[in-house]
Amino acid sequence: MKYKDRVLARYPSAFCVQNAGLYYVVNPNGKESLLVHQSLSSPHITEELAWHFAAIRVRLEARAKARMEMNRAAVQKIYSKAYCDWSRGYYQIRRPRLPDDKPSNLAYMPLSGRFSNDIFAWQHAAKRVATLVSRMNNSRAQAS
Repeated sequence: MKYKDRVLARYPSAFCVQNAGLYYVVNPNGKESLLVHQSLSSPHITEELAWHFAAIRVRLEARAKARMEMNRAAVQKIYSKAYCDWSRGYYQIRRPRLPDDKPSNLAYMPLSGRFSNDIFAWQHAAKRVATLVSRMNNSRAQAS
């Protein structure tokens, strides 16, 4: 079963559960209880389908993580000290203030909005930095 193997490679303790005639794949989130788990698939009529959709989720997670690394690299190419901060339940990409920045009581400049996960924060920061670089290049070209 190639789908099952793909899921188990990422989540070794994942297993399929049957409940009310439907199958779904879960991953335990702790050693205390099997009641606390992360759902890796929605309920499906066959076990094969449950593993199939769990494998799709694993593939999408891997793609999102790869994109996040590309976005992080793009941001850090321009702002090498950019970092992801988690506060008050949100992720935000920030960089330390530079001497040329407007005065503020904050020790950082936000490069992204606030998001529920770091993947979206890095994506937004990469878009903002790309826009900033594009504007700087356009203004240089017009000045020439």
